[in-house]
Amino acid sequence: IAGGRNYFHINANGDAEPHANNSLPIGTEYIKDDGMTLIKVSKDKWEYKQRFLYKKYHNCDLTPSDFVIFLNQNRQDFSKDNLMKISRTESSILSNQQMFSTNKDLTKLGITTAKLMLKIKERTKK
Repeated sequence: IAGGRNYFHINANGDAEPHANNSLPIGTEYIKDDGMTLIKVSKDKWEYKQRFLYKKYHNCDLTPSDFVIFLNQNRQDFSKDNLMKISRTESSILSNQQMFSTNKDLTKLGITTAKLMLKIKERTKK
């Protein structure tokens, strides 16, 4: 969208909020400078496209602590098999341990490792 960055801002929750112009049609997409795509889902609401599509693909709701990641790190690959829901904590471990990869299988392995690390931590607290 030409001049699209003037249409909304990102609030503290990471949600896009209309800024100067809510006359854009529902379904309008905007690619942010970081490569993330937002889609207008209602008059006053924008949503990250990967979250929107994940909910559609899996017929589910997402909580604010659910992250939908791109397994191959390509922020424009919205195929069903490239999107995976993980928790905020799992995402933090993946990031801190540098377990994100452009190889889907390695990213999946990183997610499994993060889940295992969380289980170990949980059990050792008892």
